[in-house]
Amino acid sequence: MGDIGIKYGARFLSPVQVQWNPQPDITAYELARLLPLLNCVTLIMPYNLPTEPELLRHLIIDDPNIKK
Repeated sequence: MGDIGIKYGARFLSPVQVQWNPQPDITAYELARLLPLLNCVTLIMPYNLPTEPELLRHLIIDDPNIKK
């Protein structure tokens, strides 16, 4: 019964670690879009991260779900 996730191809997602690394040319719009992440005191799940490259460049993301 313990291997039911493996049997059906399910996978558990771990929260990601996000570090704030603002670039010198950050805009007010980018900062406003990232404020919910900066104010987050709980764990951040991978599906809650922004997908826009102009926002991701201000973050350092350590995702344990990606095998290195």
